[in-house]
Amino acid sequence: MTEFKITKLEAAKRQLETAINLFFSNGDDVSIHALASASSDVLKDIGKFNKKTTIYDNLISLIKKEKKKEVLDIINKPKMFFKHADQETNKTINFYPSSNDWIIFIAIEAYSKVNGKITPTMMAFRVYFYLKNPKILELKEDKLFWNNLSNSINLNDKETFEILIDEFKKKEKQQNN
Repeated sequence: MTEFKITKLEAAKRQLETAINLFFSNGDDVSIHALASASSDVLKDIGKFNKKTTIYDNLISLIKKEKKKEVLDIINKPKMFFKHADQETNKTINFYPSSNDWIIFIAIEAYSKVNGKITPTMMAFRVYFYLKNPKILELKEDKLFWNNLSNSINLNDKETFEILIDEFKKKEKQQNN
């Protein structure tokens, strides 16, 4: 394999897109979490360096002081557990694969902030996330549109999202020509 140069932003993008592709192909939840978390961390750091507030910063600021540690533990414990084995090597952890949705979403929004736009793969996941969480998210777009769409699409049908990725890639290609 040939050596190549890569930026932190490109590395974070690749990790995030790999996590999304694994997610849509029902890949390993631990790998999805590790990749998305690593990407999110890099993107948060790039955002801080460039003095850009990310959705992570905004979400953390909304958590009540007495709940902050609990919420941060849910976000950070699996990431640290999967990443390090320097202490308590036989320890186990309760892992909630459903947290992957949120980790990926946070990373996509951080990528959008630091890069100015997102990729077709990220756009397809964002659509999935909006459809899955219409009652949780404050959508700027037409709420009726998202509610109707969420009722007409099977969110467990990952093929639908592969088609979306392809359509977003076509649209991006047309815009670049």
